[in-house]
Amino acid sequence: MNFTSLTYFITLVQERNFTHAARRLHVTQQTLSAHIAQLEREIGAPLVVRRVPLSFTWTGQVFYQHALKLHKEEDAMRKALADACQEETGCLRIGIAPNREHAILPAILKRYTREHPGIRIQMTEDINRHLIQKLSEGGLDLAIVHMEQPLAGITQEAFYQEEMVLLIPNQLLIGLAEAQQVPFASLLKRLSSGTAGCLAPLARAPFLLSESGTVPGRLARRLLAEADIEPFVRVSSDNLRLLLELCAAGSGLMFCPANLIARNLTKQQRQRLTRIPLRTGERLISFCYRRELHDWSLLAAFMDTARQIMHAGQDH
Repeated sequence: MNFTSLTYFITLVQERNFTHAARRLHVTQQTLSAHIAQLEREIGAPLVVRRVPLSFTWTGQVFYQHALKLHKEEDAMRKALADACQEETGCLRIGIAPNREHAILPAILKRYTREHPGIRIQMTEDINRHLIQKLSEGGLDLAIVHMEQPLAGITQEAFYQEEMVLLIPNQLLIGLAEAQQVPFASLLKRLSSGTAGCLAPLARAPFLLSESGTVPGRLARRLLAEADIEPFVRVSSDNLRLLLELCAAGSGLMFCPANLIARNLTKQQRQRLTRIPLRTGERLISFCYRRELHDWSLLAAFMDTARQIMHAGQDH
């Protein structure tokens, strides 16, 4: 039994399809099937139920858990040996949400790759819960996520507070005040009060919403439900940069991480928008990694670089 065969079996379980697993491993289906058959001969029991859809025997399910543990330990061993030999080589696998990646990572990666030229960075973009699952399965070295609950075997270190705000086109806000026959200042004061249901005056406004699986999407739907609003969603998308452009053009209201605004909109565009702070609008974004990688120097160096650049940006 070797680590290559373990990796092939783990990938097959995760993909649940020989074709997809072989494609992910960059091998032929025949090669993958041969490795699985060899594992079954060594173990002395079938691991895979070769039907459509693909499933796994009880032996296969038990073996997967042990194979996953061995795979993680082998990965940690290789990283520790590279550290011991003072070799700055290998691959750092990072997972992050696409919009967060665009907001914070360019400057961090620019410095890190300059200071550690022998390291290859492999990025995975996905929503938080998928990234946490991939991290737990050993598919990532580091996830930069908002983690709501601690997870066994995963170390969580604070990175920064991500502030969520509501952006409203000025002309749309003026129109709402006129339609409701209330002074503009009074409407703005109510929306900014942070009290439960304070967004109720926006019931007839058009919204630009992220999907419910994202942090902005979940927060938006919770706050709108508290205000008893069934929103008219003009555009739904997980691409916050697209929604920001539409918001700046006056197409609707949107919920957005504050650190995306200056990076994606010009000063002139920002002047056309009113920014409303949100109750419970802050989320802790953390570095999350498997506990066995705690002493990996290149991971620690990446986190140090990220904190330095983030701190410098907040000072300005």
